[in-house]
Formats: sequence, structure tokens, C-alpha cells
Amino acid sequence: MLAARRSTDKLGVMRTRVLLLLLSSAPCLTGCIPYHYTIRPGVSGVVLDDRSATPIPGATVVIKNRQLSQKAELLTLTTSPDGSFYLAPKRKWGIYIVPADVFGPWTEATISASGFESRSFTLSTSAMHPKEVALGDVRLGPDK
Repeated sequence: MLAARRSTDKLGVMRTRVLLLLLSSAPCLTGCIPYHYTIRPGVSGVVLDDRSATPIPGATVVIKNRQLSQKAELLTLTTSPDGSFYLAPKRKWGIYIVPADVFGPWTEATISASGFESRSFTLSTSAMHPKEVALGDVRLGPDK
């Protein structure tokens, strides 16, 4: 009698595990996959004086992030004493529906400093890939 009860208990546990496995994999079987989207790419660089190749501390870096369904997000950074700046990417969990086009954000970076011409960059990224854009050395020429 005891052996039959153990067998029944093991069978119940096994059925529960199989049921949990099927329920947890159901979204994937329907083409819906949880995914950690990139909604704003990271950006980094060093702002330099084009004439002397020296860092420009205190330069302003404005990041404008636009998405299809939201208002534009504006972020302002200031370069450090060595002219460098860094903004980490912003990511968000969502449901990816297979097959579907995922439109990434459009991000623009504008770099300016007093006495220098501004420079703008379009940062292309895909929502499906974590992305950091390294601008490297950004040289600003004298203001005209």
C-alpha cells in the first residue's frame, strides 16, 4: 500500500512539472518571446579642440532620443576635465512577437562648447541588440 502511494505521489509531481514546463514555454510556442530591448543607445567619446588636440572640459552633450510611441527624451551631459563623456544604454523588458519588425529609437547627439562650432551625430541602433556607440575623438573647430 505504501509503495503504491509513493508511486502515485511521484506521478503527481511529474505531471505538475510537465504542466509547469508547458505553461512556461507557451509564450514562446505562440511566437511571443520576452526580450530586453534597447530603447536608448549608450554613447561615449572625448571632445577635443581641433587646432591643439587638447580636451575641452565642460562641453555640452545633448542626447535627443525619439521613439515611435513616445515623446522625445532630452538628456544633457557635461564633459569631464579630460573632455570625456559617457551615457549608459537604456533597456526595457517587453514582448517580441515573431516575426515582426522592431523599430529602434532614433537618437541624435549634439556637442557644443563656448567658442567652438557645434557638431551633430545620428546614432543608429537596433532595439534587438544592446548598443553602445563610441564616437571616439570628437574634434570641434573654432566658432566662425
